[in-house]
Amino acid sequence: MMERQSLGDFKYFVGIGALGQIAARSDRVCVLNILGGESSAVTPVSHAYSGGNVVFGTSPGRRGQVLATPAGDIPVYNNVREGLDAGHRFNCGVVYLPPPAARDGVAELVRVNPELRKIFIITEKIAVRDAREIRALGQQGQVDIFGANGLGVADAHNQVALGVRSGVTILATPCAPARSRSSPTRGDFPPRLRSTCAWPGGVRPP
Repeated sequence: MMERQSLGDFKYFVGIGALGQIAARSDRVCVLNILGGESSAVTPVSHAYSGGNVVFGTSPGRRGQVLATPAGDIPVYNNVREGLDAGHRFNCGVVYLPPPAARDGVAELVRVNPELRKIFIITEKIAVRDAREIRALGQQGQVDIFGANGLGVADAHNQVALGVRSGVTILATPCAPARSRSSPTRGDFPPRLRSTCAWPGGVRPP
């Protein structure tokens, strides 16, 4: 694999050099466990909001199925390799796997896709040992990893979302990251903070 340029002289690999690179309209996404309870509910909304940025998803044993969305059906494969072999290309992975499977899901993304640049992990309660190994996988593969226990990220100005979570919304006006008053990971996000930066969370289409 060709070595990628890291950001400045930072000790660890960091590929993201600007806030606008975290979630871009040009990003293409593979969703792990796309037919799971949470993912199957929120992926259709974020996919349509972003103009159709999810190219395929995985769900073991369910190859050939699709996830219906307002922007068209998303094909489902048993694993990432099958999706790549079918001709799909992506630079972002979104992980909705159960905690014990998250580490292996990240390893699969990094191992089989040389075009991978970013991974967003929505999964909660990942073991510390697995989290350390996930970080090491990202460094070894020169991939930026956001999460775990993430809300996903979105840019309301450019109308793009990568990995969202149920129970939170994106305002039509771009706003700074804000913490829920009821929970640090979900709930009502106050609209009082205004900025042009990306805002993590779920999606409410305009």
